[in-house]
Amino acid sequence: MRHKLVIGLVILTLIFYAFAPMQRRIVSGGNTITISFDPDGNVSLDVSPAIYNFSTVYASSSETTGATTFTIWNNGTIDNMVTSAQVTTSPADLAINETAIPTDDNKFALYLIGGTASGVNAYMKSSTTIQLDSELDTGGTDTFGFNLYISNLSSNFSWQNMVITLTATG
Repeated sequence: MRHKLVIGLVILTLIFYAFAPMQRRIVSGGNTITISFDPDGNVSLDVSPAIYNFSTVYASSSETTGATTFTIWNNGTIDNMVTSAQVTTSPADLAINETAIPTDDNKFALYLIGGTASGVNAYMKSSTTIQLDSELDTGGTDTFGFNLYISNLSSNFSWQNMVITLTATG
């Protein structure tokens, strides 16, 4: 009798596992899928012209790049590239006025005339960058120019050089 009881319990257990929900079944073996990829993209920004010479600018006057406009190109593979600009001067004989046409002696201001895509019009700042364009697509261009304002001068200073650093992020 005991033997029949054990056989009955084994049969009931097998029937229970046969009809049990899938979560209770023991899973053995299996396979995996491995997916690999190499993301490729580069940020590349070109500008032309790379040099501009205002030449002699007299005290209390303003000069503009006039018909000369600067063009930046997105030569990279990243769309919606964000481009920015920041100015540094050398030597720093004249102080940069970052908010308006200078009225104090021995100062200058460089005013960015907005581009075709960005439409930015702002005084260049030495401490922060100015965003030129936020959506420069691959192969896209943007153009801009500058106005230079000089205040009263206390002497005839040496040549002043400004470097506009353009940066891009994708």
